[in-house]
Amino acid sequence: MHGVKNLMRTLSFTILILVFGSPFHLFAESRVKIAEIIYKETSGFNFQKVDSILKIYEPNTEFNLDYELAVVNYYWWKIISGNNNERYSALLEKRVEDVMAKYSASKKKYDDRSLFLLISICAYNARVSLLDNSYLSALGDLSKYYSFLKISIGLENRYAPFLLTTGLYNYFYGLARERYPLLSPVLNQFQYGNKELGIVFLKKAALSKDWKISQEATYFLMKIAFDINSNYIEAEKYCRILLSNTPGNILYQQYMFRVFVATNRISSAEEKLKLMEKLAVNNPNLSDDERSFFVNQSKSELVNYYKEH
Repeated sequence: MHGVKNLMRTLSFTILILVFGSPFHLFAESRVKIAEIIYKETSGFNFQKVDSILKIYEPNTEFNLDYELAVVNYYWWKIISGNNNERYSALLEKRVEDVMAKYSASKKKYDDRSLFLLISICAYNARVSLLDNSYLSALGDLSKYYSFLKISIGLENRYAPFLLTTGLYNYFYGLARERYPLLSPVLNQFQYGNKELGIVFLKKAALSKDWKISQEATYFLMKIAFDINSNYIEAEKYCRILLSNTPGNILYQQYMFRVFVATNRISSAEEKLKLMEKLAVNNPNLSDDERSFFVNQSKSELVNYYKEH
């Protein structure tokens, strides 16, 4: 048994060498730098590369909020990319709860950067709840980290990354109050949020020089425009920005496909579907399920379009 474990570790070590060169520079780099690598590989759908990094680096890392956020973000992308949702949802939830427990027990005053990272990590549980359109569950998740969030609201001029977290809070609070008036008694325990102000903040965050914050804000602006407002022209604008930076992200490609279908540009949609298939097949860092997930969804949407037209 020990021989098998040693073999697996050796194989993982070898993969890191092939992917990144000598892995020893990973240990020499700061945990912030490792988090940056995880973010970029996740964004590019290079999931097996991330797995290889985690297998080697995870046992050797000390606690760090940048690193924790990168790993939680990776679990999120695995959840929405056709994997076993229960497994990765459980991993994400445990990771978030461990971070919250560590910081809830601490009585120290947080600096702005740590507070932003902490809020961003904790918000992922609410994201998972919103996947099922469960606003009540999402509000329950929000209540668990609201004590952190309320400290940051109003500090956006002092620390610009709060534009992202406060922007998301304002928008989705306003949306929940608008769409689900029965939730008003629950919403009243939180600070009032304004949808329009949320969009203003997200647009400012999308201009951030930090590519992670810019990408995250642009991603949400795209989803709000397409999924909530059916504003396909606006969605296309943000989608093109995302694809200009991360063309290998198949989810972003799918949103462009959906924009084409929604605006009756079917020949463009068909070409985009071919590109999605090519990206999926040629990406060695995806499982079979991940390769087919967005492609099969898009094929079904195109079939439905043909039936209706």
